[in-house]
Amino acid sequence: MDRHLATLAILIRLWGALALVVGVSLLLLALGALAILIDPGGRSVAFAAGLTEREARWMRTREWARTADDVLDRRSKLGLLMSPAERAAFTTWWDQTFAA
Repeated sequence: MDRHLATLAILIRLWGALALVVGVSLLLLALGALAILIDPGGRSVAFAAGLTEREARWMRTREWARTADDVLDRRSKLGLLMSPAERAAFTTWWDQTFAA
């Protein structure tokens, strides 16, 4: 049973990686030059699963994201690819950066 769960976990991670590649490709197709405005030069702090600080700030200012969960689960679905520790680190950054 444990072997099957391990295999399933690997397949889920591979599917997530494939979804990330397809997602980035679709982002570039959909936004084109606008994608460059989100993170020009790619010099932003990276959190996990390909999420960057600039992208999170973009979601806050342009897509009305108001919470870390809003970014991870509603705007991007990148939370599905993050470990609990990575989600917690992003949530801590979000709460400190955008404290009311």
